[in-house]
Amino acid sequence: NRVIGALALTMLAIPDLATAKPLAVPLASDATPVFVDEPYRAQAPVAGKPKATPSPRPQVFNLKNGIEVVLVERHGLPTVSMELQLVGGSRLDPLDRRGRAGVCAQLWGDGSDKRDKLQLAEALGDLGSTLGASASTEHTSIELATLTRNLSATLDIFAEVLLHPGLRADELARITGRRRAALLAAKATRVKWRHACWGRSLMALPTRAVG
Repeated sequence: NRVIGALALTMLAIPDLATAKPLAVPLASDATPVFVDEPYRAQAPVAGKPKATPSPRPQVFNLKNGIEVVLVERHGLPTVSMELQLVGGSRLDPLDRRGRAGVCAQLWGDGSDKRDKLQLAEALGDLGSTLGASASTEHTSIELATLTRNLSATLDIFAEVLLHPGLRADELARITGRRRAALLAAKATRVKWRHACWGRSLMALPTRAVG
């Protein structure tokens, strides 16, 4: 090796490719060489018979207040996830307020009247839980995920955010500022793609815009 200024010049010996056999896998010190041109590699192995994949059967029922519940039980891990969906998403945004549903949903999940965004994140972090809200074209939802043993405490926070959101002005300014910046970066490609798929219908309107 010679060092030229700040660059290191390394001279390597190149093997004779005409006589060398390519290795299929790197060799360990005590491994037998395996070459890609061995006869048994000429035919791909036959696929085995497909195995049945058991899937849990959802239970559907209604609470006394009329809310429909879809319960899917899988007991392999001690975790619980839950999502509350409300009908109505970005398709209901006024034409001059596109993205309103998404902004409102994010603001909804960013704190309660008792905890701001950072305090909420700290309380959830202590429980190993997550909570968030979002809006799609058809729905607005708020969801949680937690360990089974922490479900009760996480549900208390979930109810706090659901029923008593903080809706702070500084959080609203932060959310709308970030969304405007993201829209400027993605405006051209996303708008063209949506119009190519949906034409001029409501489905073509962006869900993350802000008015």
